Amino acid sequence: MCGITGIISFQSSIDPQNIHNMNETLMHRGPDHRDIWINEYSTVFLGHTRLSILDLSDNGNQPFHSKDGRFHLTFNGEIYNYKNLKDYLKTNGISNFKSNSDTEVLIELIALRGITNASKMLNGMFAFAVWDSLEKKIHLVRDRFGEKPLFYTLQKDTLYFGSEIKSILKIPTISKIINKEALSHYLRFNYIKNPLTIYKDIYKLEPGHILSIDQNITYKKYSYKNKNKKTIKLANQKEAEDLLQNQIIKSCLSRTISDVPIACFLSGGIDSSLVTSIIQRNSKQRIKTFTIGFDDQSIDESNYAEKIANFLGTDHTTINIEEKELLNNIDLQSEIYGEPFADQSSIATNILCKYASRDVKVCLSGDGGDEMFIGYDRYYKVNQLRLFLKAIKFYKKFKTIDRILEVLIHKIESNKNFSIKIDKIIKLISLLSDANDDNIYEKFNSLYRDQYFPLTPQNNQKHYIYKDLKNIQEMCEYDFETYLPDCILTKVDRASMHNSLEVRAPFLDHEIPEIIDSINPTYKKKLLNRKFILKKLLNKYLPKNIYERPKKGFSAPLNNWIKGPLKELTLDYLSIESLKKHNLLDIDIIERIKYEHYSGIRSWHNQIWNLLIFQQWYNKNF
Repeated sequence: MCGITGIISFQSSIDPQNIHNMNETLMHRGPDHRDIWINEYSTVFLGHTRLSILDLSDNGNQPFHSKDGRFHLTFNGEIYNYKNLKDYLKTNGISNFKSNSDTEVLIELIALRGITNASKMLNGMFAFAVWDSLEKKIHLVRDRFGEKPLFYTLQKDTLYFGSEIKSILKIPTISKIINKEALSHYLRFNYIKNPLTIYKDIYKLEPGHILSIDQNITYKKYSYKNKNKKTIKLANQKEAEDLLQNQIIKSCLSRTISDVPIACFLSGGIDSSLVTSIIQRNSKQRIKTFTIGFDDQSIDESNYAEKIANFLGTDHTTINIEEKELLNNIDLQSEIYGEPFADQSSIATNILCKYASRDVKVCLSGDGGDEMFIGYDRYYKVNQLRLFLKAIKFYKKFKTIDRILEVLIHKIESNKNFSIKIDKIIKLISLLSDANDDNIYEKFNSLYRDQYFPLTPQNNQKHYIYKDLKNIQEMCEYDFETYLPDCILTKVDRASMHNSLEVRAPFLDHEIPEIIDSINPTYKKKLLNRKFILKKLLNKYLPKNIYERPKKGFSAPLNNWIKGPLKELTLDYLSIESLKKHNLLDIDIIERIKYEHYSGIRSWHNQIWNLLIFQQWYNKNF
């Protein structure tokens, strides 16, 4: 795992100090080695910082160059099938490899098959850039799920790219102008969807895409994902189960390739428990496992993880985090993520990675299991809401239902003995009063009702259009395109690499969804329903009474923090004086939110946290 940077100037030479400055910002991603390559005309600069995982020798250092001298590569990630690809290259006459790294295999595969075909052959997590010195063309490539990040900006005749936004911002001529469409998405969902970033003209490369730019500044961006579905004939559901379970096991084991020790994150939930069970069952040694423990028992699940670790016989560590350490890490949010990012579990994830990195360089996680195997309750809740909305649409003809819903909201909002559950009831009633099920999924996930949306009207010129998602399948696909790469995987990548730790996600193997797509719809519906297939496989490793329980996750006690130790900071960041520094947010709405929250009229802790993180980011960057 590494950090990559680059500058490609198609018209003029560039000061070499720029690439050194960009590289310097990514030393946390690759503390073991750093280097740059500059072409003979000083128009192409490729930078690299290395976290050594495969082939620990200097032979694995980058940037890498093809044997024929045509291609030059800076690569971040892991290619899990690189040994098979190496054998494929040997059968095509390519031998005498100087290293045992996957990077050398990749560049020779590109030289043999071309950028598109080579990318399709990769099974792994990656982001890389390849300069073609013959065609004078740069290619940026990102893995199918978006596990590894890649940011870029094209300024006149020059392309800048990097693993994190901060590397691009090291260029003095880059303007820091806030993208208001991106800010609108952040305020609604706590993260910014691809290809946008918080900065205008800086973009994320979408998962599964290639961006190619030639010397005439003409560029082409396209998906290399295989759109042709496999056809697998299965006699019955049992055959479908076996096929999918075998692929999950294969995927877990393929992610253990490493020249350094590996470990697992173990929360005690289904996904991480299954990954840990498979790895420990197939390991000759006790693997290390890590979990987090909290003082607040309402969010602590360390005892569940400990029971599973004891049953499996892993070398387990519970990292007990005190509230003081959690609060001290809030100040790191802007530095770690480079743009506003308010996922509640991000702070705990960063602390988990910090402690794990003291013992290992690689950890496996259960990320992607909820999206791949329909594990989120919200999918089913939204479907239930649709049924209510159909009934309400009928009664709306008589107008009385609108008045009833308005009265209910007013009564609940005026109840000073509110709880978080009541806050959720208000949101539910608001959705029902809208009576429009065309875009209910994103509205269900949005932090704000429209009348409380905190962007000022002049800064909310491009009204956000909610996605029309009609069923669970479409909800899952949408989460795969946005929530998974831009929230879940962003959190894991930045938190882990901030601590020089590589995290691998076995469920994010492109062969798993390809098999799922090939299964008869009748079988598929049952196998994917609430992680049925994962639970059935887990039963082979663990008794049900150990892992079956309500899910908690690495959340934070925001309500207590904002009313307690974070109150002074919150009131400072959300003061009228602070808000007037940029005039992006509606002061009247935020004043109302603060008043209602601190006077006990209504809980706004999630929204205040969202605003607090934005204000913190703004103050540190402007």
